[in-house]
Amino acid sequence: MLLQLAVSYGHLNAILQNMRGISEINDMRWEEKIKSLKHLLLKYYDAKSQSENYFQLVQTLICNLYSLPPMMT
Repeated sequence: MLLQLAVSYGHLNAILQNMRGISEINDMRWEEKIKSLKHLLLKYYDAKSQSENYFQLVQTLICNLYSLPPMMT
């Protein structure tokens, strides 16, 4: 996921650089929208990472629970 985030940041940085070089696009709203997209990508990958870690933890706990020897009463 970190690699995907780095690639997406690189693409957005390239878009920003190329948009600054075009004289027809002087609208600053585009730059702000792309910067907000970078922020949203960071939040998306952070949430995705946390949810995957949570489910891996739960899966490990369930597997460990089932691997316990049966208790005799």
